[in-house]
Amino acid sequence: MLLLASYVLFAAVIIAATGTLSAAAVVFAIAAVVIACALRLLRMGCG
Repeated sequence: MLLLASYVLFAAVIIAATGTLSAAAVVFAIAAVVIACALRLLRMGCG
């Protein structure tokens, strides 16, 4: 799950460098949600 978040964060950096900041903000928000879910799973003992 954290590996997926790292790919999404990398995509956000690429979009920010080449595209619009609003698109990068959306991808970054998705990455933040994935990270939050992964941390929640780790705290529950599922990871």
